[in-house]
Amino acid sequence: MRDRRASSQRLATRSWSLGAVAYAVLLAAVSVIPVPFEGPLPSAHLDKVIHLCEYWVLAWLLIRAIPVDRPCSSGVQLSIWLLAAGYGGLLEAAQAMLPWRSAELLDVAANMAGAALGVWVGPRHR
Repeated sequence: MRDRRASSQRLATRSWSLGAVAYAVLLAAVSVIPVPFEGPLPSAHLDKVIHLCEYWVLAWLLIRAIPVDRPCSSGVQLSIWLLAAGYGGLLEAAQAMLPWRSAELLDVAANMAGAALGVWVGPRHR
């Protein structure tokens, strides 16, 4: 019984890890592709809400990828926040180098806030 549970937990950890990596690749792809429209979004703050939600999900997936038998300490949570927020900052820097994209510090702030939400919510749903 114990082996079956351990095997199930390893499978779950791998699945969440794979999901986090796949989602990070998706974020990178949508961050560098040309935007099909020009001009402002329908809502002035919709872009920031989208950034917040994207990095909320990334941090949440990363938290879920921690094995259940390992504690989700504040140090682990900080590391995951740094990873998710740093990834958002790197993608924003990459956008600054692309002529068809733009980078904004408010986008980085929204990424950081979203990552913080994901780290806060994630341990409560493990």
